[in-house]
Amino acid sequence: METNPVVEKIKKLLAVDPAKGATQAEAEQALMAAQRLALKNNIDLASIDTTEDTSAGEPIINQPWTPTREGGGECAARLPTCHKFIVWILTAYFAVKVIEIGTYGEYTDKGVTKRGHRKSLSIIGRQTNVQIAIYVYGFLHREFMDLWHAHKKETNASMSSRNSFFYGLYVGLNDKMRAEKGRSELAAQEELSHSNVGKSYEMILVGEKEKIDQQVKEAHPRLVYRSVDEGPINSYSSVIEGTRMGHGITIHTAVK
Repeated sequence: METNPVVEKIKKLLAVDPAKGATQAEAEQALMAAQRLALKNNIDLASIDTTEDTSAGEPIINQPWTPTREGGGECAARLPTCHKFIVWILTAYFAVKVIEIGTYGEYTDKGVTKRGHRKSLSIIGRQTNVQIAIYVYGFLHREFMDLWHAHKKETNASMSSRNSFFYGLYVGLNDKMRAEKGRSELAAQEELSHSNVGKSYEMILVGEKEKIDQQVKEAHPRLVYRSVDEGPINSYSSVIEGTRMGHGITIHTAVK
């Protein structure tokens, strides 16, 4: 069977993996290049077989995952204090849905076995995007906590201002990533406009979102949606400082 040189090139790009010696930045740059090449040539990444013995390609998966608490060990009884802000970033820029799961049973907290309610996550999206989202979640959790501790030490900020500071970090990072996403989408649309795909980048994004939403329904048929706001904002100065620091956060992954 004659091979398609474009598909073969996409396969090579998708094969760039930190588990195989590549850096995280190299893997994300390769993923972005594969996505743009696929869009330009009207190729669905999900249809590409990256192995020799399966036609699964790049599937949409439902990945159970429990974040790590500050200082080590799994978050069990509750999720990180900056959880909601991290999830807002992931769902806006990394093509995944994050579902919060509550269960009751045994868990280990700092080496002690306990029994009670525990929290975990279900992350749904393309396999590569889910892996990226898990990496970004851990990175942002550490970054948010490190920046908070530095801010608290420097300004003697009270614990009651922590949520205000986290919200500021989110605002600053969101502003930065929204601009990056806009530039990325313009570049992708420019490539599409010079091809014969016959559809816009926005149409492709909507189609991808519908596929992920369908997977969410199948994986969590009894899912209950609830609105989550930014929480108590009682320190304007902490919001301002957090926003400034948020603009300086750099995630070494491709923004899609």
